[in-house]
Formats: sequence, C-alpha cells, structure tokens
Amino acid sequence: MALSQNDTIERIEAERMPHLAMDVTPQQVNATGIYAADNLPQAFTGAGVVAGVFDCYYDFTHPAFQDANGDLRVKYYYDFHWPNSDGLLGHALETAAEIAAHEHSRNTRNHIHGTHVMGVMAGSAVNGQLQGMAPETDIYAVDFNSDREEFEGQAEPTSATAVLGFKYIFDKVEQENKPCVINFSSCEAVTLTSQRTLEGEALQALVGPGRIIVSASGNYGKNKCYMEKGASDYQEGTGINNLTNIEGVSQYSFAQPGHSVSWPANLPNIIAVGATGYKNTFTNIAGQTNTFMIDNDFASTQPGYITKFSSCGPTFDGRVKPDVVAPGSNINAAYNSFYDNTNFNDFLTSTLQHNGKTYHYLAQSGTSMASPVVAGVIALWLQAKPDLTPAEALEAIRETSTHPDNSLEYPNNSYGYGQIDAYRGLLYVMDLPSRIPELSLEQPKGMKFRVENCTLYVDFGEENPKKVVVNIYSLDGRLLLSHNNSNQVNLSTLKTGVYAVQVITDSRKTTGSTLIRL
Repeated sequence: MALSQNDTIERIEAERMPHLAMDVTPQQVNATGIYAADNLPQAFTGAGVVAGVFDCYYDFTHPAFQDANGDLRVKYYYDFHWPNSDGLLGHALETAAEIAAHEHSRNTRNHIHGTHVMGVMAGSAVNGQLQGMAPETDIYAVDFNSDREEFEGQAEPTSATAVLGFKYIFDKVEQENKPCVINFSSCEAVTLTSQRTLEGEALQALVGPGRIIVSASGNYGKNKCYMEKGASDYQEGTGINNLTNIEGVSQYSFAQPGHSVSWPANLPNIIAVGATGYKNTFTNIAGQTNTFMIDNDFASTQPGYITKFSSCGPTFDGRVKPDVVAPGSNINAAYNSFYDNTNFNDFLTSTLQHNGKTYHYLAQSGTSMASPVVAGVIALWLQAKPDLTPAEALEAIRETSTHPDNSLEYPNNSYGYGQIDAYRGLLYVMDLPSRIPELSLEQPKGMKFRVENCTLYVDFGEENPKKVVVNIYSLDGRLLLSHNNSNQVNLSTLKTGVYAVQVITDSRKTTGSTLIRL
C-alpha cells in the first residue's frame, strides 16, 4: 500500500534537495589566542569533538585532513545515493582505513565544494600554514549529490535525504559519546510555496546538548525577491506564484531585498551564517590578480562589512536572520585534487607536494565558506563545554559578537548579532573566572597533563617542585578533589565530563591550570 493511502499518515513532503550555494581568517574572528592558550587554562583545537560535514566532492587524500602522524582524521563517510552490495542506495565507509583506501567521494570529479568547506572548518596545518578553525577534531562526512543529471532514469533525491544525513552523523557521535557540530554549506531558496514543515520539525528534534547544526544563509543577497502589496496596489485576482527573483520586471518595480535566507538556515535553533568580506582580490599561483568579487559586484563596501551576495532576513514569519556573520570572501582552503576540469585554475593560491602528488589550495567566496568558520569556532567551544546547546551557543554569539558596521542597530537582518568572536565567546561559554576564582588562567609551559585509567598524571618536565597541591574543580566552581605532594590524582569517583585542574607549587614556573575530560 502506498504511503499516501495509509490512514495513519497525516502529511507527506518531498522538497528538492539543497544545492551548493584560511589564511588570516582565524585572526579576523579572534581565534589565535585560543590556539596559543593566551590567558586560558589550555589551548583549544577541537580535540575530542566531532566536526560533522554534510556536503559533497571530498578529496580524502589531501594532507589537510591528516594528523601529525599522517593518519586520516576522517573517521566516517556515508553516501545515501551510492548503491551498496545489495543494489540499494546507501553505502558507508566506517573506518579511517576504508576511507583512505577509497581516496575520494564517488562524485568528486564534478566539483571542489566539500573539500574546501571541510578544510575551512577542520583542516590540519600543513607545513605550519592554512590551518582550519578546529584542526584536531575528528571528521565525520556525509555526502549528498547535487548533480541532478546523475539521476536520469531513477528517482531524484528529496529533502528527506538531508534529514537522514544529519541523523547519521548524530547517531554515530551518540555511539562514540562525543559532542558534535555539523556544518551544512548548502541551501535551497525558500519561497511562498515551500513545504518544509516536517523536515523542519525533524531537524529541531535532532539538535540539543552537544548537538549543534550550523548552516550557510545563502548567496541571494543581491536578489530583489520580496514585495509587499499595499492597499492601494491591491486588485482582486492578482497574485504571484513561486516568487524567486523579480528584479527589473516593470510591473513589480517595488520589489526589494530581504526574505532571502535559505533552508535550513531559516529554522529556529539552526545557526544561520552570513558572509563578511576582507579580501576583494588576491594573487593566484600564476601571479595574476583575481578580481572576481569586484567584477561581479559581490565585494563588501569596506573591509569587514557584509558582502553583497550574503542572503538577508527576515524569515517569512518575521524572525531576524542570519544569526551571525563570519569572513566569506576569498577564503583559502584545500582544493580537490581529483577535480578534472580547469574552471578553478584562476583561484588556485598555493601548491605543495605530498606523497609524490601535487596538491593545491584555492580561494573561494560565499556563505558556504563563512558557515564552516562559525562551525569550527563552535567546535572549539564544545571542547570546553561538551554539553553546549544551540540556545547557549546563540547566547554566546549574542553577548560577544563584534559589530562591523557601528551605524546599525544589532541584531539586524544583514549581520544578525554581528561577527563571531571566537575568544570572547569561549570565555563566555566557560565563565571560569567568575565560577572558579581560584583558577589561574595560565597553563605553565613545559608541563604536561595526561589522563589514563582514571588517573591524572602531572609531568613537571625539568622542574622539580618541593610542594605540590592539585585541586580538581567542576566547571560550576565546586572543589571536588584535593591532593597534596603528589603528581598523581585518582579520578575514579568523578563522572564523565570536563573538569578544571589547578596545580599549586612553590614555583611560578609550575603553578597553573588546565582542563581535562573524562
């Protein structure tokens, strides 16, 4: 029996799948102090957190996705449209060894998008350069296929696949007991005829403590795709169907920008990201100045201001969107080495040799690039607070974001609450100075902390302090354990979670703090 004939089914939706819509970026969002542990109990790199990437066109051989030992950081990969051994759609690679052997996603010769997005969010530093925002996260990747011509002769994928992609990643992190933020740098324009009630409810049900979704707001900022008919303009029987872009159509000359934030960024509790611009030009590997952003009138009017392509709110039900902005103009990140076209040669910025193969980085622009910047920052916050909720992340964004254009009131429908400030947001999320006044916000250089078999080991390196006190605090400020004259602390009485450690000795060189996770 067809689903439509089942009396228990109240509503069926099958919308279209969304389509594709790092060099100095960490400085622009104030993240460098996080990596350097400036006035922090430790450095934050996303260790212990999952960077979920829901995109397409992945190159798993790129050195940007390998750790310091040369091991692949991508731990899970799923393609809902790749036939499995039974001939049914859906194929998983669920070990790093399997993924490394496969080398790339099935459709990787068609574009470069997902490789670049993954590099922005979570790329490793290669030769000390071009590090992504959260370089020590584990990466879980899901693939959707945006090339509809590949589905000739078979059913085209619908938005149900998108919901299942988010669920796959969250199911895996549930098994691994890790926090996760998923970046979705793809979009589908929202129109008056869009039917996305069910999938919106499904995504809202997936997010929660340690489960956050960040989405690009879309690149429709220049489109005048919204109009209001006042009482004097009303005529019985007139109307507009499937409103998309009516700029320049004389009878609709009062069309205006706005209401262009895409799905799923338009949903509550999905963090929507717009794009600011700092670099309107760059020099490619041929020594040429690339002026694409200027030539297409996409560039921001001033450094740090919103780009002209960035979609703006409000939503159709009147909510402010986007929630936050981040750099999204000429962002440097990994290039898909399996792409077999020359379309992006003018955007290549650097070259490197790795395992006998030539790899590149390239500059790309869009809210697709801004979104993984924010997702990577939230991965850093999740390392400090693994149970961070979407509402708490939005609160940190609201209270700590910078305001690029001081002539505006915030929040607004171009910048949201402003540009994300990674460092100030981390301090807000942790709130350690007020909750644990005894904590010294410095991790002593040369000291190492290691947790093994429910025991904390403090290694003082070349130092040999005579007096040692180790205090363990909960993040709400309670002193849980205190040990004297020992560099080992039994943690077996503590539950799973993040704890602050304060070490007090007779020397400033060996007095300081860090965070540990059980």
